[in-house]
Amino acid sequence: MNSKKYGLVIISIIVFISTIKVTSLFYNNTPSITSDKLLTDSITTTINPAFDDTQSIAISKTENFTANSTTPEKQKSRLTQIIENCMSNIAVADNDDLTENDDLTDNNIAAQLDAYLTNLKLSNNTSDMLALFMLNYQASNTVNSDFIFELPSTTLHQEILFEQQLAMCSKSFNAKYCNEHLYAQANYIDKDNAYWWFLIAQIHLSQNNIPDATEAFYVAKNKANYNEYYFEKINFIEQSAEQHSSLSTNISLVHAIGVSSIFNLNYGKVVDYCKDNLDDLQLADLCLQIGIKLEHSATTLLAHSIGLTLQEINYQDHLKYDLVAETKIKQNARRDTIINNSDYRAVVLLMALDERLARTWLNAGLSKGELFAISQTINEAKVFAQDINYLPCQ
Repeated sequence: MNSKKYGLVIISIIVFISTIKVTSLFYNNTPSITSDKLLTDSITTTINPAFDDTQSIAISKTENFTANSTTPEKQKSRLTQIIENCMSNIAVADNDDLTENDDLTDNNIAAQLDAYLTNLKLSNNTSDMLALFMLNYQASNTVNSDFIFELPSTTLHQEILFEQQLAMCSKSFNAKYCNEHLYAQANYIDKDNAYWWFLIAQIHLSQNNIPDATEAFYVAKNKANYNEYYFEKINFIEQSAEQHSSLSTNISLVHAIGVSSIFNLNYGKVVDYCKDNLDDLQLADLCLQIGIKLEHSATTLLAHSIGLTLQEINYQDHLKYDLVAETKIKQNARRDTIINNSDYRAVVLLMALDERLARTWLNAGLSKGELFAISQTINEAKVFAQDINYLPCQ
């Protein structure tokens, strides 16, 4: 398969599934745990070396970008025109490729991923062992749960390690590790981050310990920030892949996005907790406050959307229809900015072709979060597009 089209295929799978996750929050304000798990599992399959089952879907989605467009050519943005021309050119080039080349490309990438994992297994470096744990969990959802707790904390990646430990406690609780000694680290590792306390609340909810979960949510409410370390994990895995594999930069980045797209906090449980406590005025207000916290402090679109969802649930139950309307306006504005934005869809695909755009997205995300990253990347792409010689497909 043409390597550029291969990159578009993988990117389109991730974007398509991620868009479904965010879109579902705009149209269904009570995301279920089951549906969230299914979508997360779908994201997991995008990075597995066995791409065969997902490629045909992704190719169809990518090629239909042009086929489904009903906008007159003169009204299309420059970015949309560029990506449509790219995909048309790639499709023509791909028709000239031999089937053996398709298999060779797939096999080469699979072999490079296997070699990457082998290199990590041979390493005694703590960061490499952490990366190996994240990759193994992403690939099979089965790991040695003790392993993550036995890794020594490193100054460089202690936040990522701590997040993986808290997430493992909610998935496979072990009182030997999952106790107040572990939770107390939230007071020292990025101590103003409310996200830790959401994860700790999730652990208590998994043990049906509602009082301790409630206490954790109260702590979270008073924290200044909310960072899921989504972009930090992407950066960590991408750097690991670049150091220990021969994968191209763009494939390394796509690989890292897929690994990091497994959200370790099940927001469905948070929503269910708040719905179950609507009759308790204090807890209902707590949920409203953590919803406001997520709206204003979250660094990912998913967490931001959950924040609006929690607010709407509260306002709806308390018959505050003016505030319900305001919340829906915010949801619609976000949907129009992201989901209904043709420039956004075009730029996400262009990131697979132009490393500069991918770098801008990652660096901006590390700096100020996902929404800022999207805005900055679109703006940079528009600057590039002003040059008539901008040909990202070549």
